[in-house]
Amino acid sequence: MFFDVDHTGKIIAERQCYFSIASGHSVKITSRLGMPQEHPDGRRWFCPYELTGVTHGKPRLAIGKDSLEAIHVALFNIFGELYTFSRTGDPDIIRSECLEGQEDHWIREMDAAVEALRGSDNNRTIGLAEPLAVRGLIWAQYTIGSLYAMVRRPEETLKWMLRAAEQGSPHACNYLVMLYSSRSSPDQELAEYFRRRADEYGWQHEWLSLHRKPDQR
Repeated sequence: MFFDVDHTGKIIAERQCYFSIASGHSVKITSRLGMPQEHPDGRRWFCPYELTGVTHGKPRLAIGKDSLEAIHVALFNIFGELYTFSRTGDPDIIRSECLEGQEDHWIREMDAAVEALRGSDNNRTIGLAEPLAVRGLIWAQYTIGSLYAMVRRPEETLKWMLRAAEQGSPHACNYLVMLYSSRSSPDQELAEYFRRRADEYGWQHEWLSLHRKPDQR
């Protein structure tokens, strides 16, 4: 159903940074950006990327209308992964240099969307997160897909869950497993497909355990 790759391929950019945690240890995060390639559908491009220590399984695929947009979407999602890891992940994280140097408007937009989500203001969250989702941010695609599910808008839910799943979100894949296993939308073939895809993208190991074999700074 979806195209994916087993390896990032030729690395065109790499960065290492650290998350400091309350125990005094530092966790090293390595982000790698692969060479953008033309998508098999002939209409789009994709850029593989990975974040060792944050994402697991196969490389994520950032998708754009051309190679430059695919790179931009990949960088946006690398920032998004690091942001959600540092701001909404383990509470023992006390400092991170990984977000230093990022564009201020990205952080402001993410801060506003996360604050609305924490405040259970679903309409405001959708309004703030949807522009991010349109620009390709996986976290936003999955988040508004989940919120549309809560307000019973199945077409919007499916649209955003499929977009997130195509780019490698294990959470979106797992949601689609539940959807296609339900009585309302039964499709065992699709349920099994997304179950395999969720496992391949690290559904069982989505977040790093910060206290297991930490890297010393």
